[in-house]
Amino acid sequence: MKPQSVGLTKLTNGRYSAFMNRVADLASAFKEEDAAKLTMLPSFKETVALMTDIFNQSLKYAETPELHQLNEERLNAFRRLATLLTSFKYATAEAEKKAYNKLSTVFAPYTGTPYLAIEDASASILGLVFDFSKAENTASVTALKLTDYVTVLDTANKAFIEKYCERQASKKAKEMKKTEEVRPKLDSLYDDLVNTVFAANVLAPSADLTNFLNALNSYIVEMRINMNVSAGLRAAAKKRKAEKEKTDGKTDGGATTGGSTTGGTTGNGSTSGAATGEGTTGGSTNTGATGGGSTDSGNGSTTGGNTDTGGAATGGSSGGTGKEDLPVGDA
Repeated sequence: MKPQSVGLTKLTNGRYSAFMNRVADLASAFKEEDAAKLTMLPSFKETVALMTDIFNQSLKYAETPELHQLNEERLNAFRRLATLLTSFKYATAEAEKKAYNKLSTVFAPYTGTPYLAIEDASASILGLVFDFSKAENTASVTALKLTDYVTVLDTANKAFIEKYCERQASKKAKEMKKTEEVRPKLDSLYDDLVNTVFAANVLAPSADLTNFLNALNSYIVEMRINMNVSAGLRAAAKKRKAEKEKTDGKTDGGATTGGSTTGGTTGNGSTSGAATGEGTTGGSTNTGATGGGSTDSGNGSTTGGNTDTGGAATGGSSGGTGKEDLPVGDA
């Protein structure tokens, strides 16, 4: 049984710390004769403890009372929604029974949300709101009068994500220097450990060594699944936000700049050169806009050359989408 590849460099500090602690726990089950062959094991466990301490210290810095309050607000909103939905389990009205049967199936994968790590809870709630907002489910949500509760949950979750990302950015800067020293050492010790176990099991197979490799591979598969689910939910949330901004005519940067003329204004608007941000000029004639911008006159507005950036962050201390990625272990 060959150990599977993990991709340690791609793990956030939270996931990395959780993974290494799991490996240390698995290694603690070795019998004395097998452990004696693993001369790097004591150093590995010591370095895991050091990495855990670094992460926990930075996590304490990130977990402010305000962040705790926002987390409780979103989880309470989730619990209220779950309770109200469950209350229709024994509904007698045919429309309510039908709506409950439909939504309870949709809700089932999200029932464990309050028990997930912080960042996975963020992604899970985004996924639930998205599913309840699908065209095929909105009628059922309306029938059970859950619309306002879904909106409250979505608002609370996004408020938490925004504040969490602010704290994560500060936390990441504080822990970066220390982890840059510890992680390479721990990477090397991990590789040495699993390769030695694998080689020893090839030369002299034993139940302990085989069990270790089987359990390790199972955990790696489980971790990958969780990471893929979180990444998929974050990508879907980013896409929805970008589409919504396009629909609403909003942009987040890449605005038209420079070269606009100030003559020939019409309508209620006035022209402005070198405009930046989201601003448009009603009733003006703009020329020479950079970025491929089109020229509109009358009551139009310059729309070309603008780009949309969006995507609420849902992941942990590693960057990726929006402000910050939100993974499993950063809890």
